[in-house]
Amino acid sequence: MILEKYFLNRFLRYFVLMDLLLGFLFNFIEFFEKLTHVKSAQVQTILHFVSLNLIPSFFDLMPISAWLAAILIIRELSQQNEFEIMQILSIGHKKLFKLFAISGLCAAMICFAGRETFVSTLAAKSEKFKTEKLKNQPNQILLNKWIPIGDNTFCFLGSLNLETNIGKNFLILQMSPFFDIKKTIAADAFCLNPKVQYIEMESGSICEIESNKQTVFKKYSLQMPSFFGNLRFIEEKNNLLSISRELIFFKNIVSEDTYNELLYKFLKHLFVYLEIILYPLLVLGLFVTFLKRSYFCWLSVFMPYPLIILASTISDKLVQHGLSAWYAGTNYLLLSLLIGLFYYLLP
Repeated sequence: MILEKYFLNRFLRYFVLMDLLLGFLFNFIEFFEKLTHVKSAQVQTILHFVSLNLIPSFFDLMPISAWLAAILIIRELSQQNEFEIMQILSIGHKKLFKLFAISGLCAAMICFAGRETFVSTLAAKSEKFKTEKLKNQPNQILLNKWIPIGDNTFCFLGSLNLETNIGKNFLILQMSPFFDIKKTIAADAFCLNPKVQYIEMESGSICEIESNKQTVFKKYSLQMPSFFGNLRFIEEKNNLLSISRELIFFKNIVSEDTYNELLYKFLKHLFVYLEIILYPLLVLGLFVTFLKRSYFCWLSVFMPYPLIILASTISDKLVQHGLSAWYAGTNYLLLSLLIGLFYYLLP
């Protein structure tokens, strides 16, 4: 247990150090890039954007930080002849492999704790500020948004101008506990009245699915306080919880292609945490495999990065060409099998 704590402390120290260095370097470059290309923005505006983007960038760079931390750990072990000391103490490479796995898992848990709580909110604020202040594009128009407005009741907005409160393509779905559609209210155009919390619809219809009854209307008003309450929190939270809810609630509503993209978005979140675990294990596995060839063993520690990038790129292309998002995960499965092979062949 003492060895595990000692090794984990060393790994996390390098992991945090690399993450801070990369984060500050990335934002330093970002600052001068925006200062050069965004002529209309003042220095204070760019600094504000960089400050908003600082913490999200730290968490986005954690997979690469885990890769570099593993390289630095191996370099330190080699320079201090600790590989030979471990052999004398009967600590084999498989034990070292487990230590790298535990360290990668702890780093992934740190990333998970941040990204799935406050970092997603900061990232949304940063993106909104970038769109409004740096790109000079209005961020007051919502497009293709789903809003939960009650128990098993959801609302779809085709478009909504938050300044004028006028929109197009409005849809309300009332569903059973088993997510079967019970009632729909659809309208071509709508207008919001926040003062009295009314939705005023034009040119639409009301469908009762169970009774197979349809009512066409020219104008229809509906008071929905829950809609206006949830509209205040419409900013998208890009975390696993919000995506999971969409996957569950909208499975029978959205098209197959849209659902596949949503599923891939969910898997990509998981891939980030998996990469943090895979990077150290790939570094160690490749290094030990070529340990007897000093030139190749140090060259091999740089191979995990292009391997992960290749896996991610292939996954993106598979989904773009219409394949199931589950097939996109096979690349990471192959990398995991490669790591399993490394562990099996370790002395």
